[in-house]
Amino acid sequence: MGSNARWVSMPAVDYSRMIKDGEFDKTGFPVLEGGDVMVLGKKILVGTSLNRSTGSSELGYLWLKSYLEPQGYDVERVRLTEDILHLDVALSVPSDGVIIVCPEVFVDGIPSYFNGWKRIELKRDETRHLAANGLPIDKRHYIMGVNNHFDGKAVKKQLEESGITVYQVNFGLHNEDGGSIRCSSNSLVRKVSDPIK
Repeated sequence: MGSNARWVSMPAVDYSRMIKDGEFDKTGFPVLEGGDVMVLGKKILVGTSLNRSTGSSELGYLWLKSYLEPQGYDVERVRLTEDILHLDVALSVPSDGVIIVCPEVFVDGIPSYFNGWKRIELKRDETRHLAANGLPIDKRHYIMGVNNHFDGKAVKKQLEESGITVYQVNFGLHNEDGGSIRCSSNSLVRKVSDPIK
C-alpha cells in the first residue's frame, strides 16, 4: 500500500484439470516457469519446450506478451526440443555480446537477437549436466556450476578470453535434481569497504 507498485497475476490455473489419463499436459493452460524467462532489458525471451508436461506453455508466453508488449517490451517465444526442461538449460547470457548456447536444441534456431554475438557452443549432452545454467553477477563476473560430468574448463577459458571472470562452484548434488546455480537460492555476502553512516 502506498508504494505505487503495480501488481499483476497470471490467470489462476486449476492444476488438477491439467492431468489427463494420469499424464500432466500444460498445453491448454497459461503456464510460465522462471527457468524459461530471460529478461535482456526490453527484450524478453520465453522458452517453451515441446515436452507437453514440463516447462512453460505457449499460452503462458502469449499471456506475458499481451501484458508486456503494450508497455514497450519485445517478448519472443523460443521453442525448445522435447528433452529440454527450460531455456536456461540451453542458453546463458554472461555479458552483452557473449552467449553460452546449445544450438541443436532450438527448434527454430537461435533467436536473431544474438546475431553477431560470440557463441560459446555446448553439446546436447552438456545441457543434461546443466553447463549453460550459470549466473551472471554483472557484465564481468559469472558463477558456473560444475560436476563430475562437466568440468567447465573449456567454457571458462572462452569466457575469460572475453574478459569475464568465472567462479566455479561444485554443484553436482543439486544438478542431479535438475537445476544449477541459476535455479538456486543463495545468500550473497557483499563487503562494503566504506559503509554508509
